[in-house]
Order: sequence, then structure tokens, then C-alpha cells
Amino acid sequence: VDAALCGIIIISLLVPYLNRLFDLSLSLRVIPVGRALLAIPILMMIGLVAGILPALSISKLPVQTLGGSGIDFKVGQRSTLRQLFIGMQYVVTLVLLASTFIVFQQYSYLKSLHLGFDAEQLLHIAVDDRQLQAELTTLKAEVGQVSGVTGVTSSSEDLPSLLQNAFAFNWKGSGDDREVTINVVGVDQDYFDLVGIELTGGTNFTHSFSVDSARSLIINEKAKDAMNMESAVGEDVYVNGRLRHVIGVVKDHHHTTPHSETSPLAYFIFPPGLRASPDNLLLRIETKNVALALNQLEDVWAHHSTDPFRYNFVDDAYAQAYRSDQRFTALISAFTFVAILISFVGLFGLISFSTALRLKEISIRRVLGASHLNILRLLGKDFFIIYAMSVLLALPIAYFFAQQWITNYPYRIEIQIWPLLAATLCCFLVSVVVVFYHLQSSMRAQPKDYLMGE
Repeated sequence: VDAALCGIIIISLLVPYLNRLFDLSLSLRVIPVGRALLAIPILMMIGLVAGILPALSISKLPVQTLGGSGIDFKVGQRSTLRQLFIGMQYVVTLVLLASTFIVFQQYSYLKSLHLGFDAEQLLHIAVDDRQLQAELTTLKAEVGQVSGVTGVTSSSEDLPSLLQNAFAFNWKGSGDDREVTINVVGVDQDYFDLVGIELTGGTNFTHSFSVDSARSLIINEKAKDAMNMESAVGEDVYVNGRLRHVIGVVKDHHHTTPHSETSPLAYFIFPPGLRASPDNLLLRIETKNVALALNQLEDVWAHHSTDPFRYNFVDDAYAQAYRSDQRFTALISAFTFVAILISFVGLFGLISFSTALRLKEISIRRVLGASHLNILRLLGKDFFIIYAMSVLLALPIAYFFAQQWITNYPYRIEIQIWPLLAATLCCFLVSVVVVFYHLQSSMRAQPKDYLMGE
């Protein structure tokens, strides 16, 4: 009962921190009264079983003496069940610790993954006002005059984007029954230079709007590969049945987040009013003038629209996409900490119990001249055998589950041996510290206190 009350108090105190850490909305108030009352007999049953099992185990142990100081158990008495519990704790700890290393490594890899363009100091402004979309060229020109703005472009998609516009593509030699679906993005002539997307072949859009909007398009390398073209520049393609001419190919970049593969993309110059027409502005601004630039941009916006001025930095938007990975990393780290704590509390108790049973044996060995190393070997050999068997079981399990989890990411690390070895070494070092602590305790005891009796 005391443990249950302590648990409820601890949970009540930790819930607000867990909600903030993992972006949750947990509350004890959502637990129905019936289920809360049902927990009372369950807790009583757990307490009863927890008390009966040790009593039954103790009653089966041989007794040498029943003195005033308590029960003196047979030296060397072992508990297979207790060793099994310690082994399972080791397995869980090793699996969680190795998994934590791998999850953190994958999270760091995603954060450092190059997006294929320059997201730094790139500001996105959504233009949802239909009337203002028709005047986007004028708005773009005025925004470009704001102090601290070094470049402006327009696009039908923000960054990162869900890419919700797709057209059917056919090309020479594809046949009437074969087509591929490619996501389309409406841009202007300044888009690739401002965002920092590199052309691998062909040319950019010209400033002849009528020419580009009528027949030209630029595709990325994924789209080129999807259409099985060695060099797509100069090729004619049919987009939703209309003839278009490929004038350039750009490098693949992460228009969506790195949680999904780069998509085949085609870029068009679209006039206002179409589904894929530009309705977003992307601005490159100087770092030292951010606050001033934002104030001036809001003033320019207010002259054109009554809609609220909404903006975000592109690098922050991509960082937000990693928030779920960050929460998962924090969650598994918390579980790992709890597992390690429980495991080594159990280990500490087991070694304490074993040491108490062997104090007379240790005292005799010390009188006969046994060294610290011999006593350490005596105390630690059983536990390190358990540990070695746990390692042999835990590492394949950790590798298997990590391999299954990491396949959810198209861009992922190769699982190496060092996270598994690091987890093994960490647990081993803590175990050595625990055993060494009990060695020092046993060596400080006077042998006569255990050999002469009362």
C-alpha cells in the first residue's frame, strides 16, 4: 500500500514534466473511477504474492543456527530464480541501452542530412489571399525592396511540402499504355538561384513569361530516372496530354522531409489562378537585419491584404519535422535509465545477499592469506557468468529490433557494432563498480567477528 501511494504521488509529480517533454496531454483525471477502484484489490494481491514468495523461499533454506542475530543460512546457497531475474534485467538493460545509442545515432544523422538546398535564413510567407495571388509579381517586387532582403522568389509549394499536385507524364517511346505520375511545382524564374538548387543540365527558365509558361519545364533527376531518360534535356513530354519541352534538369533535393524519399518533380511557370500557381513567397534575408526586415515586411503586407501576416523560417520548419524523432529518443532514453536503475538495484541486492552468505568463507580465505583479487574473483564470477550469457542473448535481440525499426527510414545509418559494444561495456563497468564496492565492504570486516561466533 505504501509503495502504491508513493507511486501515485511520483506519477502525479512527473506527469506535467512528461507532457512538456514528449508533447503529450496525460492526466490522472481521465482514469475512470471504476478502474481506479479495481486497482486496489490488484495492488493488494501483488503485495500478498510479493510477501508470500520470499517467505516460501526462506522456509526451504537449511538452517544452521537460530541465534539472537537472526538466521544463518548455508554458505553457498544459490537461487536459480534470483539469477534468472538478474539475467533478464541485464537483457532488458542491454537491449534498451544499445537501442538508445542507435536511435540517437539515426536522429543525429537525419538532422545533419543535407537537404539539397540552402535552408539558412530562408523565410516563407504564405499568400492565401486569392486577390493578392493575382498580384504576386507586384508584391514580390515591393518585398524585394525591404532592407535586409537579398532575394525573393515565388512557388506553389512551401518548404517542406506535402506535394499535393501531380500530373500524368508520357514521353516518346513510352507507349500509350505507360505513364508516370510526377509531382508538379509552380515557380518563377528566380526560384532555383534563390533556394540554391543546382542545375545538372540544360538551362534555367528565361524571363520570357509567355514562352516558358506555354511549353517549358524543368525536372529533377528522380523524374528523369522515372522516365528512363539518359539526358532529358531537349526531350518532349506530354503532361496531361499537352506537349511540353524539357529545358533543364536539377539535382534532387528534399522538398518533403527526409522521413520520405525524394520525389520525382517537374517545375512549371504557371500564370495566376491555376491550382498549381505560385501562392508562397520565399525570401533570403540577412542575419543581422532579421527583426527590422520582419517589421518592414509586415508593413508591406498590410498595404496589400487584411489577412494576418504569417511567416516561418524554412530551417525551423524542417527542425519541427524532427520533433517526433526527438521525443522518441527522449522516451527510449527515459525507459533505458529506469531499466538500468532497476537492473543495478537488483544486482546490488543480489551481491549484498551473496556476500552476507559468504562472509564466513571470505573470513577463512583472508586468514589463510587470500588476496583482494581472489576475493574479487569469488564474489564476481557467478555474476559475470550471468552477464556474459545475458550479453549473448541481448545483442542479437537489440540488433534485430533496431534493424526492423530503422527500415522505416529511407535515409538511415548502417547499424555498426560499436553501439552494441558500448552498451556491453557500460553495463560491465557498472557491474564491476558494484562488485568492487562489496569487496571493499567485506575486506573492512574483521574475520574474528564471523569465525568466533557470539
